[in-house]
Amino acid sequence: MTCNYCNRQGHMERECRTKQHEVGQRPQAKMAQLQQNPASLGEEMYLFNTNLTSTTGLDLSWYLHTSATHHMTFEKLYLTQYKKLATPLDIHLGDNSARQAQGYGTLTFSLPNNNHLHIHKVYFVPGLTKNLLSVSQATECGYKVTFKGNSCLFQSQLSNGTSYTLPCFKTQNLYPISITPIEL
Repeated sequence: MTCNYCNRQGHMERECRTKQHEVGQRPQAKMAQLQQNPASLGEEMYLFNTNLTSTTGLDLSWYLHTSATHHMTFEKLYLTQYKKLATPLDIHLGDNSARQAQGYGTLTFSLPNNNHLHIHKVYFVPGLTKNLLSVSQATECGYKVTFKGNSCLFQSQLSNGTSYTLPCFKTQNLYPISITPIEL
């Protein structure tokens, strides 16, 4: 991802420190941190406050999320090769609520061209109401994510050597991605 303001990679214009410094703004995001027991996986995870919990029900869509450091779902049925965490990971959200990651597994999506996309290390977090695909985790795993204006392209290399591009369009400051998980 490349900033439209400073043309540097790794952040978007609304997160650009150069722009914030030049126009005298300070970052406004409320950060939520996932804390864990030192005996667990040895990594930190963060979420930013973007309406990730709700009392109105669950949203079965998937969203590309630029602030989450890991993929997360509220639906354990979507995950294969599930590994329960010995110690649940505490997630403290930006609204001061808390959730716990119980485990993680592999998520398989059915693409419109009848291929499958496998997303590894997706955390099961009961209590979330949105399913999140972390942009940073996706790019670390070789996916290409490109933002421009109010749209985004999520590109993956498939196991058969071809690539597939999924377009996303910003809705209420989130980027829903048109993929259907295979329930197992």
